[in-house]
Amino acid sequence: NQSYVFTNPSISQIQMVFDTQTFIRIFDSLTIFYRDIVKTFTGSAIPNYIITGREFNLTFSSNSQYLAWGYSIDLIPIEHGHEISGCGTWQARKGATFNDTSSHVISSPHPYCNEMTVSQHYSFTNETVTEIQIDFSDLSSVENSYDSLEIVYEAGNRHVTHSLTGSDFGGFIIESREFDLVFNSDYSNTDYGFDMTVTPLFVGSEPDTRCDSYKANPGATFSGLDAQVIESPHPYCSDLNVSQHYSFTDSSVTQLTLSFDLESSIEVVFDMLTISHTKADGTEVGNRYSGDGDFSELVIDTDEFDLKFVTDSIYTMYGYRITVIPGTVTTVTTQSQCKQTMTQEDLDNEMLMLREYYYKLN
Repeated sequence: NQSYVFTNPSISQIQMVFDTQTFIRIFDSLTIFYRDIVKTFTGSAIPNYIITGREFNLTFSSNSQYLAWGYSIDLIPIEHGHEISGCGTWQARKGATFNDTSSHVISSPHPYCNEMTVSQHYSFTNETVTEIQIDFSDLSSVENSYDSLEIVYEAGNRHVTHSLTGSDFGGFIIESREFDLVFNSDYSNTDYGFDMTVTPLFVGSEPDTRCDSYKANPGATFSGLDAQVIESPHPYCSDLNVSQHYSFTDSSVTQLTLSFDLESSIEVVFDMLTISHTKADGTEVGNRYSGDGDFSELVIDTDEFDLKFVTDSIYTMYGYRITVIPGTVTTVTTQSQCKQTMTQEDLDNEMLMLREYYYKLN
């Protein structure tokens, strides 16, 4: 817990510039508190952030396991009359017309301001454009429930509105070459805002075949005791219904540890990853995963499992990346030459050591 203050009363903002090496694991967090705003940072490639005021508190917490580079921040004071929020300019903007077929980034100020009502219109003039792919940066977030971003368009006789609030916006496709952007914020808390990449999809463009091989993959059978990585496309595709089976043939394998990559994320509720297996007594067990990717490690007492991944027709996110570590039952010989099975605590400690060694290698 730390506190930082610029004593010069002419300072109205503080710009935070993160070093490019900054990396904070998802299980650790750097949190900034100022006024009524709480902002938490994890991951890497963290963009600059503007604090309103001349003081803030900083809290950094880390768990008991893996290490990462950490953070380094340059604090740049900004005086009255030189504010760089850009809210006034952005609020007056009416949108843009794009005459090409390239991707463009549309951003709010970071953080955005209170009591904003913004309405902008964006369009691609090229008549071969039939749809627009919209993707949001991982940092995109607006105050949950109280502030909102809407993407509105006409598709034939349908009036379609995508309403976004909170975070984890992912991405989606709109069936038009133009849309309206509507942004509203209330009088209290603000958040980072959004960075939105719009990519035109047009007649004659190559079809998206990223998921074809993934959909056709029935799974895999592994020999040996090496860790294996299984993953979806990144980002995954809409309208998936994929079933796969994975197994290890080595007879010594009696346990599998499934560890999710920190980037793993699946649209909450509407998309679902299910991992199921059969216990020794014949009971079927299923574990479901959906949400922002803070998925717990899964340990199953078997040498095989089934994976099912189902997605809807709208949003997509990063997907999953899972490291599967096969384990064996280890025995030790006592002075009386009697074989005793290791305790569960011994096995857990051994698996932890193996996982730490694996992460160091990678």
